[in-house]
Amino acid sequence: MGTTLVGEVLLANGERVFVTSLERDMGKEALAHLEELRRFRFLDADGEPIRKTGLLAFGHEPNPDAEDGSEIATIMDVTRPDE
Repeated sequence: MGTTLVGEVLLANGERVFVTSLERDMGKEALAHLEELRRFRFLDADGEPIRKTGLLAFGHEPNPDAEDGSEIATIMDVTRPDE
């Protein structure tokens, strides 16, 4: 599948969860959503714009490599370039 093992976690019930990563090109819809998030302006408690922000957006989508109804998590870096 071309994934990279990030790590594993042993659960209290003795089962293991494996965390893997895979980079893929983003589709037009995801790219448009990312640009929309990067244009969003955050305000501080005084209503002044916060010029520099850093955040991650999380989501999920159907696993394109399986037909069992499983999903994969997605993470997007929404940090805006310096203005």
